[in-house]
Amino acid sequence: MHTPKLCHHKASQQGYVTLNGREVYLSHWPRDQRKAPPAVRAEYDTVIGRWLANGRRLADPTAATPPPVTVNEIVLKFVEYANGHYAKKENGESSEVGCIKDMCRVLSEQFGRIPAVEFGPKALKLVRAKMVELDWSRTYTNHQINRLKRLFRFAVAEEMIPATVLHGLSAVPAIRRGEAGVRETEPVKPVPEVWIEAAVPCMSKQVAALVWFQIYTGARPGEAVIIRGKDIDRSGRVWTFKPEQHKGKHRGRGREVYIGPKAQAVLSPWLRDDPEAYLFAPAEVVQGIREEKRKNRKSKVQPSQANRAKSNPKKVPGDRYTTMSYARAIKYACLRADDAMRTAAVESVKKANPDADVSEVLAAVYCPVWSPHPLRHNAGTAMRKEFGVEMAQLALGHASMAATQIYAERDREKIMSAFEKVG
Repeated sequence: MHTPKLCHHKASQQGYVTLNGREVYLSHWPRDQRKAPPAVRAEYDTVIGRWLANGRRLADPTAATPPPVTVNEIVLKFVEYANGHYAKKENGESSEVGCIKDMCRVLSEQFGRIPAVEFGPKALKLVRAKMVELDWSRTYTNHQINRLKRLFRFAVAEEMIPATVLHGLSAVPAIRRGEAGVRETEPVKPVPEVWIEAAVPCMSKQVAALVWFQIYTGARPGEAVIIRGKDIDRSGRVWTFKPEQHKGKHRGRGREVYIGPKAQAVLSPWLRDDPEAYLFAPAEVVQGIREEKRKNRKSKVQPSQANRAKSNPKKVPGDRYTTMSYARAIKYACLRADDAMRTAAVESVKKANPDADVSEVLAAVYCPVWSPHPLRHNAGTAMRKEFGVEMAQLALGHASMAATQIYAERDREKIMSAFEKVG
């Protein structure tokens, strides 16, 4: 559709434009002046801009002023936008959307019903104080406040609120390290080898293979659990695995996981004839447990118990692990290993002295629970120690060196050796 042109009404010596069948008169335009004056042209541009922004319609001067947009209205719009914008994990959910909902819950409870234009820096500080009161860490609280500002930036882009609201919120700085009453988190470090060696014997073969695969390749848990035969290129001495889903996919980045001889030895027993099948399947674990129980059964199976499978079970083991089920499997293995080590320690003490007090032995933790996420730190640290930070960056698939510095622990022995020579 064409944009109505600027016209000259010589009788009244004014500029005008016809919009929706109605003449809108502008500033003074002398009868003998052929070219429109700058003031008329500027007013024409303003009127046309408002007309286009209103859907090519003139604003009704008699219409009632709409009620102000509340914070809750912006929250609903932003959550709807986030659900479609942020990348989903393998279970159909997005961790970013989960964090946004947590932030919105705190925001709505305190200021959901007030007009959004009234939400200023002081209100933002009160929301932040509530997050600290909920025992959220300093880094997580700062991330959540950034998400809150992103929510208001979205509202500005949608013309729900004026840009001055966002400008005021941007004046609130992040919480600095060391502020009183704010919880700090410990830096994530590699999982100690003794913890891994203690827990692995208590894992199923599939979960143990996933753990070693992560350690040897630096793959993320979400990448390791979705590995299939068709995603692996085995043409070279080093195999490459291209995950169908990965963290940087929504940014248009590629991802390759490099599989050396050790990781190849881990994967080889699990390669399948069907390239579409996932290599590590919980259904096989359950089937193996049932077969082992059947094998070790001493009494004869009664005919009525030959097939005890439920017709409509509530839970059915999947064809692959999720990051959550993988983490739970590791947790259970750690707990079983801890119980076994504690029992062995008590027996050892009792054997040496039957009357000994074993309360401290019972209270000790022998195999702490760890998760699969720090295993990337194990791989990054080993790669950096052997080949340097640039190779660690490539192995972990980081876009920036700063991210690799977080994942790969500095090699303290090399630093100490250097200062021994020059310090």
